[in-house]
Amino acid sequence: MCKSKYPIVSQVTLRASRTSLKSATDISPDLMAGCLGAFIDGLTDYTTDERGDVGSWIRISCVLGLSTFAQIIFTHSKSLSNFVGYFPPEKYHAAVGGILKQGVERLDNVRQQTGVQFANLLRSPLPEVDGKDRWRIFGSEILNELFQRRVRSPVRRHTTRNPAIIAARLENGTMQRGYTRKPSVFSRYRNIATRF
Repeated sequence: MCKSKYPIVSQVTLRASRTSLKSATDISPDLMAGCLGAFIDGLTDYTTDERGDVGSWIRISCVLGLSTFAQIIFTHSKSLSNFVGYFPPEKYHAAVGGILKQGVERLDNVRQQTGVQFANLLRSPLPEVDGKDRWRIFGSEILNELFQRRVRSPVRRHTTRNPAIIAARLENGTMQRGYTRKPSVFSRYRNIATRF
């Protein structure tokens, strides 16, 4: 685990909490990239000790942090002249891929937080910049449709509403009744997180 990046997260969080995002542009794109890298690295923390899987606490925090960061920076995208430098689409998709991976982990609390945050990302508006479709989640229309159907479905053999689990079940063909196999959404994200 790259522990040297965690102080960057603290530094960025401290600066952002003391100022508005509009005046926090003194945070360089490089520092922001380091922060995003720390969050993405944190999604792979599987540390255990006598307390159990303490890495799950870090993974949950990183899922929440990445989702919250994306929503905040998308909301204020107009005020950042170098938005792409602060949040490149490749980093966003790496984050989404890492978050989706957490949705198929064995711990219920990790899967639950992942589902909530992934649903938040699906509902978030795209940044207000040129080429905003570069930040669109692959297959977001299909996923939104599936989640709407899943909530209204009278037969629930699998009662999960966790979007990441639904995406994984869609990928491996284990969805029940009324679902046809759609083009692979989950597989497009499967290896993206490992690139960064």
